[in-house]
Amino acid sequence: MKENRKQEEWQETICLSGRMHVNIPEDYRKPSEEVMAAKFSTGISPQEVYSNPEGNRVLTFHLWDKPLQEQQEYPKIETVHKLFGHMYPEGTRVKPEEIKTEAGNIEWFAFAEGTSMHCMFTLPIEENMLFGSYHFPAEGMETDKTLFVEILKSIRIK
Repeated sequence: MKENRKQEEWQETICLSGRMHVNIPEDYRKPSEEVMAAKFSTGISPQEVYSNPEGNRVLTFHLWDKPLQEQQEYPKIETVHKLFGHMYPEGTRVKPEEIKTEAGNIEWFAFAEGTSMHCMFTLPIEENMLFGSYHFPAEGMETDKTLFVEILKSIRIK
């Protein structure tokens, strides 16, 4: 996978019932039911899932659509990072960072689990919260991290 993809190697995807537009690699598609069953064996899966043809790179989006009540706050990515830090104490590869985008401030971090890397992010959308992730083989950390950041920067909320 090239670090700097050309514009024609991206596709605009409209997801979350038209609320979000995002650019993803042009070969990414919604996985088959078999792949979904293997990747999300509990039967609980994010609202939107895309993967490369090999199925070893998976991008997810899930919008919590229950508005917050007064005095409530969605957890910051640091809180989510602490949880994963306890589960995988040596796994942090990128500490929580913030990216300012057209869609808002996106917070994210990355951790390793065995031979897999996982990037997780949050983006407040009005009174709701978008959670997402990108999973890929650990040997692709630098290239896939760059790709992940490009995907985040392309998010547009409608």
